[in-house]
Amino acid sequence: RGLPMRLELYPRRRSAPPQTPRGTREVQTEIPDFDRLYAVHANDPDIARELVAPSFVLAALEQLRQLSPPAGLLLSINPERLLIQVDRNLGSNFPALDAVTRTALALHDHLQTSVARRLAEGINVLPPDQTDPNPATTTPDCPICGDPIQGPHVACDSCRTPTHAECWKYAGGCPTYGCKQKLASPIRPSTPP
Repeated sequence: RGLPMRLELYPRRRSAPPQTPRGTREVQTEIPDFDRLYAVHANDPDIARELVAPSFVLAALEQLRQLSPPAGLLLSINPERLLIQVDRNLGSNFPALDAVTRTALALHDHLQTSVARRLAEGINVLPPDQTDPNPATTTPDCPICGDPIQGPHVACDSCRTPTHAECWKYAGGCPTYGCKQKLASPIRPSTPP
């Protein structure tokens, strides 16, 4: 039962990971100094912005960055784990190791609280867009990878959210917040989404 969150954050001076987590895209936090120093890739831009916006998170990230070499910080979140990597041997420096551990625990608690609050919001069902004369012909975007869904795909057995079959398999279930369905039905290309 992990958190439905995928995020990678690292200093822009660090070489980008060979492959960012699937379904993520670069997020601008709209905090100019932060966006200049850090690259953020996430599957949910709103949660990513909420996660880094508090001043104590910005201060914690700055503290971790100062404890590591110039490009030696990586923060990675996926449903199974929170990884905070500081590219420095902290085994012989107890105060620095203690600072990294305390900062990691504070970030972990904030992550749990932020995502739990977001999940508690539930699902908002919006009326069809009145500007589209034929909403049934609109091609939906996959909520996991963000690409348009064309051709065979699956739909959640509970909330009917359309998703690429491979993205559904990758996520392990429905990507819609609040929906915990693990089963999906195949949809043929001729069936409107």
